[in-house]
Amino acid sequence: HVGVYIYVDAVINHMCGAGGGAGTHSSCGSYFNANNKDFPTVPYSNLDFNDGKCNTGSGNIENYQDVNQVRNCRLVGLLDLALEKDYVRGKTADYMNKLIDMGVAGFRVDACKHMWPGDLSAVYGRLHNLNTKWFPSGARPFIFQE
Repeated sequence: HVGVYIYVDAVINHMCGAGGGAGTHSSCGSYFNANNKDFPTVPYSNLDFNDGKCNTGSGNIENYQDVNQVRNCRLVGLLDLALEKDYVRGKTADYMNKLIDMGVAGFRVDACKHMWPGDLSAVYGRLHNLNTKWFPSGARPFIFQE
């Protein structure tokens, strides 16, 4: 232990762009199909995205002064996860907990203004304490919200 802590840049608001195609070209070898919102490695399906909640014709954020668009529509065309769903919250927390169990000290969570505060709190509430191999018992992960 040399006093160096690892903080993960966690992107939990969205997956890839809606026009990202299909294949393994941008996912370290895991198959995905952005066209039909199929991410079998997670797994996520079309049921796990906010498309039905967005009130714009394009599905993208068109007015950054409208909090509902900012939090329910696609940020620059990226497939927006439905973090209010318990399943999505669970998969997100599982991902973050795997990293905590490996020994990370915390997270810089990307695009927080695009997620509802209550949804973020629900995910954070599921996180494990930090790994006692490197941190004191009961220590919690540091969260920086971008």
